Amino acid sequence: MNKIITMNERKIGQNFRHQIMVAFIAIMTIVITGCGSSSDEEVTFEDARQKWNELQNASATWNNQLGRYYKIQSQRICECLPEMSSQMMLSVLDNSILAARDINTDETISSETKINIKTVDDIFDLIQEAIDDSVTIDVTYNQEYGYPETTRLNIEQLAVDGGLHIELSNLTVEDPISALDDVTWQLTAYDSIVGPQEIIEGSNVSMTFDLDNNQLSGSGGCNSFNADFVMVDTDTNNNITIFNILNTEMSCESPEKIMEQEQIFFATLTQTSYFTFDKATLSLSVGADAGLHFKVSD
Repeated sequence: MNKIITMNERKIGQNFRHQIMVAFIAIMTIVITGCGSSSDEEVTFEDARQKWNELQNASATWNNQLGRYYKIQSQRICECLPEMSSQMMLSVLDNSILAARDINTDETISSETKINIKTVDDIFDLIQEAIDDSVTIDVTYNQEYGYPETTRLNIEQLAVDGGLHIELSNLTVEDPISALDDVTWQLTAYDSIVGPQEIIEGSNVSMTFDLDNNQLSGSGGCNSFNADFVMVDTDTNNNITIFNILNTEMSCESPEKIMEQEQIFFATLTQTSYFTFDKATLSLSVGADAGLHFKVSD
């Protein structure tokens, strides 16, 4: 006797065959992908181990030979703003960028771009992160100093062109003291008997060093000035004596109390006995209760 197949039974059969086919495709996909992944992981592991060894050797060379202050040429190859991809000369003190200039135009790189520039140590950190995350990398290290001369990282979130490509060259390691005249120092606070005091909002008190001629110049907030100085490097302090301060004699009414602040600034300069500087900050000190505190001007 022939069995009559109902519509519902036919649908059930079709669904069952469809489920079998989906399951089969899923299993084959897992098998194929799994085989490919196993091979890729093995290659990636070997490559990562080699890259890690190269990084450790280069980093050790860099740390053994590097001083606190260095200059290096840097260029980021990217589909980005022209300033970001320009050839730059970087001045780096304690892994902080003091100055960045366009080599072709000699113009100062803007503060907006400057905060995104990578130092050598920053690039070492990025390479380590890329190795840890199994990211494709291509790095060439300088044989003498160990810094990454060419760095290509396939990290999509770091650049609009789908990766990071930075080239470094022409490294020079210099005396940290020479970093003083590479920038303009802007006063941020001064010490008084009651502690550090912020400068008046809207005032611009600044200073630059000319180490070749032992001269200072700048602005007290109202009047411009220049002065002579003598610097002596001792085992305990960087001693400095500032004298022969000459300034213009204008009178400014704003911001309020600007003339009083300027007088304090000039008086403290003449009493300065030593200085300290670290990264992008500089302090001229008279003693425990007096001093001037600067940062690198943007």
